[in-house]
Amino acid sequence: MEVNVLLPDQMIESLDYKHAFTVRKIGYYEKPKHPNMQRMGTQEAIIILCMDGCGYVEYKGKHYVLKQGDVAFLEPDCAHKYGSKNDRLWTILWAHFTGEGVRYLSDCLEKYGLDHVFHLQNYQHFAEELHYIIYVLQNFSNAIDVHKACSLFQLAMLNLIGTLTPRSEHDNLYIKEAVEIMKTNIYNNITLEDICSRLGITSYHLIRIFKANLTITPMQYYYSLKLNEAIHLLLSTDLSVAEISQQLRYTNPFYFSQQFKKKTGYSPTAYKKLMCHQLG
Repeated sequence: MEVNVLLPDQMIESLDYKHAFTVRKIGYYEKPKHPNMQRMGTQEAIIILCMDGCGYVEYKGKHYVLKQGDVAFLEPDCAHKYGSKNDRLWTILWAHFTGEGVRYLSDCLEKYGLDHVFHLQNYQHFAEELHYIIYVLQNFSNAIDVHKACSLFQLAMLNLIGTLTPRSEHDNLYIKEAVEIMKTNIYNNITLEDICSRLGITSYHLIRIFKANLTITPMQYYYSLKLNEAIHLLLSTDLSVAEISQQLRYTNPFYFSQQFKKKTGYSPTAYKKLMCHQLG
């Protein structure tokens, strides 16, 4: 069984905003009849998850053996070869992708001394995420579906990176407590100083551990939570844009609409109209 989903370059380039991890091709091979692939390189990065059987990857002068739960990450423009072991044909999920996240993933592997082939303990969760992205793209009908698939892929890749990135127990605790403070203050305005005062640490320390572990600052995370709540209110209530802006303590409806469009690519009114049409 083989599943291949290819997104036309023209469609990707026409998207109104770019994703850090933009999926270009994605698929599933179950014990393929022609199991070997050799390239001088591709413009996209490639991620391969071995679900069953046994395979190999030749990359940057190294030969790797992949078994169930192993992941291979191949950077763009690098010669590579991969395929099944003839006696144990593999089953794999794979994706080609572009975006700034490619460099971030490469940097994380280098920073933590990890190889381009590594074992993923909870590989089933990553597999479920990729399967769902395939489902979305097999049935896509417009740009919103492509944005959704790229957002899901970005989340899957960040979850993957999160499993590879060691955190101290203190960092985990501070992040967890900071996020809890943010969630309980979505309908208020809380400052970085307020959060740090409750945690008993400096703003420099909190920014450092957020950037190291989540790649964004604490306040960027907080504003993201607010915008996610705004989307929820927009789609699940009859509140006006001005009322949502006021409830979430934005300076004014115009500023709220600006921030909303930065995140979604649409004004709040246009986004609600589009999503209501999509949902029938």
